[in-house]
Amino acid sequence: MIARRALVLGGGATLLAGCTSLDALFGSLDLPADVVTRKALGQINDLRRSQGLDPVRPDRAAERAALDAARTMARRGRMEHGDFLTRVRRNGVDGGAAENIARGQPDVETVMTVWIRSSGHRRNMLGDFSGLGVAVARNPDTDNRPYWAMVLTT
Repeated sequence: MIARRALVLGGGATLLAGCTSLDALFGSLDLPADVVTRKALGQINDLRRSQGLDPVRPDRAAERAALDAARTMARRGRMEHGDFLTRVRRNGVDGGAAENIARGQPDVETVMTVWIRSSGHRRNMLGDFSGLGVAVARNPDTDNRPYWAMVLTT
């Protein structure tokens, strides 16, 4: 597992990014971002409640930003944050945001478990956020592995 964190200050907003890579078997992942987000909500909100934090709720702008990230990674066949600030702003995120990315996990439950067990990703999920978007994409013309993105928003 590899973790990377970046701190970007722009427009008064703090943006954090983390990533991980685990190559695992995968199944059918053709799910809209709102469905993936709803599937992730239980695990992230259980984690947040265990730490005395308020739950997050689905955020359409965060879902769009997560889907943009997942599709970009799948299209390129590599895991990367790219220009996180530009991407989240382009998709309507106005405040602070954090991003977790991953590659290869077979389903929402597995990728959430990987992120929860990673200190950097866990720190993002326990941040001062209220919105959530999670998405997955793959590209059979590259490596056909699932690429995951989670965007948390203030």
